[in-house]
Amino acid sequence: MFVAPVYRPSFYNGGKGGEISNQILLEGVARLDHTVVVISMMSLVRKRVYRDGGLIVIEPFSQMGGKGIGGFLSMLFFKYALSNLLDRVLPNVILATTSTIRVASEVSRNAGLPVGAIVRAMENLPGYGWEWSVLSPKSLAKYLAHKVTIGWPGIHEIKAVDFFIANSDFLRRKYLHEFPEKNSLVVYPALSIHHANRDFPTKIKKVMMVGVSREKGFDVFLKLASDFPELEFHALGAPSLLPGEVRTYKGVYIHGWLPDPIPFIDSVDLVVVPSSWEEPFGRISVEALYRRKFVLVSGRGGLPETVSNVSELVIYSNSADHWRERIEKLMQMPEEYERCLLKALDGAEQFSLPTQSISFEKFLMEIDSNKNSD
Repeated sequence: MFVAPVYRPSFYNGGKGGEISNQILLEGVARLDHTVVVISMMSLVRKRVYRDGGLIVIEPFSQMGGKGIGGFLSMLFFKYALSNLLDRVLPNVILATTSTIRVASEVSRNAGLPVGAIVRAMENLPGYGWEWSVLSPKSLAKYLAHKVTIGWPGIHEIKAVDFFIANSDFLRRKYLHEFPEKNSLVVYPALSIHHANRDFPTKIKKVMMVGVSREKGFDVFLKLASDFPELEFHALGAPSLLPGEVRTYKGVYIHGWLPDPIPFIDSVDLVVVPSSWEEPFGRISVEALYRRKFVLVSGRGGLPETVSNVSELVIYSNSADHWRERIEKLMQMPEEYERCLLKALDGAEQFSLPTQSISFEKFLMEIDSNKNSD
């Protein structure tokens, strides 16, 4: 059973990277002849029970909506709904994420079931939690609503689970530093896209990145656009723009959210990920590899793992000058970088959906087996 704040099904456009990764992975496990039940605290589809691929999805508060009073009541009665559901479903293992971890761990303890957390960010680590302020009525209200119902994400929640699953080796090591005794596994965000059957670009003409924040490295991207006026620069995922909307800013084409970035990736030559913060993972660089595009990533967080730690594809500096120099070298010697990309692409096979699904399945079966032997 997977316990989620909200579950975004495959037929529902949009969603954040973590939501998409969860959906792809759970469907992959369901295809291995397992029954996967998802209980979603907040209603999205507004159906009490429905199927999404091989998954059974339950929205116990399907008539309440996910905001305002309806959202608060969903949080208030979620533990009760989950307890009642366990009596009927009888799962082998319970998995939870973000704000549902505390409720899932409390209910599973009462039922004698193993419970684990899927962590895709550092919000449960000291110094990385959700932010709130007494000076902001909106954030204060959110904090108080969580505290009196399902809890506020923090380190204490991971203490209560039996195991955790991280989306990169970098993130797993981060959590093991705080919880060295915890059983753990790395399950990378699985990809269900096809390998492109084509050569790598022979020339760089069009460059893209995802995000428009300083943490994502947009300041570096703007500087690169001024350094290479002969190239097209595109930034995807601006929250202020509608899907499909495009604006220009300092020589960069800025796009709204794209539910499927693959067609756009197919239209570019180089994908850069110049993040200045410790991103646990970056699926866009793996998607670019699969589509046979040139890729350069920051050395922060788990990003080097996305290119199999091939050093020529990693820039361990936030300096726009270092990024410019690496792109100049790539443009001068594309054949050399193609060899590096082929090496990274060989390692990227570990990110395929079948590989990650089987690893995930094996780990959960071991958890269930250990429960039965105790």
